Amino acid sequence: YLSALGGASTAVSGAGITSYLDTVASNTSTAGGAGLTGYLDALPATSAPVSGAGLTGYLDTMGGGAPVKVAAPAPVAAAPVAPAAPAPVAAVAPVAATAPSAGDYLSTLNTGAAQTSGAGLTGYLDTVASNTATTGGAGLTGYLDALQTTATATSGAGLTGYLDALATNSEIAGPAGGSSLTSFLETVYSQIMSLPEDGSRKVAGNTVTFAKAEGSYAMSFVKK
Repeated sequence: YLSALGGASTAVSGAGITSYLDTVASNTSTAGGAGLTGYLDALPATSAPVSGAGLTGYLDTMGGGAPVKVAAPAPVAAAPVAPAAPAPVAAVAPVAATAPSAGDYLSTLNTGAAQTSGAGLTGYLDTVASNTATTGGAGLTGYLDALQTTATATSGAGLTGYLDALATNSEIAGPAGGSSLTSFLETVYSQIMSLPEDGSRKVAGNTVTFAKAEGSYAMSFVKK
């Protein structure tokens, strides 16, 4: 950008942009006159002081008159009184010492009166027997006491589950005539005999042969 500027530029001349102060006249004359008046200006400077009693208060209304003089009472002369002769005092007989007619609470204690006898009032602990015999017997039984600790074991085969109903490998592959294998072969034989006649089953005396292939499966069965 600077290289695009051509050579030495000429200085800008002129007054330039003017501001607010440039538009204010520098030789404005001072405004004359009294100007705005305030509160003190409105008061007269040579006013005479206000005279008179002024406003009265509470104390001004009390005791406005002169005090009233009270006359002193006239003195009264006292009459002379003759002293009376003292009356003769009779001789007083001596009085034997007696118990006081009145006294406090502590003075009435331990006067020699007979002590109160008897067991007195009984309390709760006095009514409880100190030598109560222990109650005999087994006492109250709890949950554990009600359980039989010597229960005999239950005998028998018990309930059979799913695994008990399955034939094991030893039973299937055991000797001929095993209960599991015989039951299986008898079931197959009865199913073969219930099939419709299609030439797959052949019966000769007590011997039954069955051979059939279907799809990827083939079966051959012989009963003697």
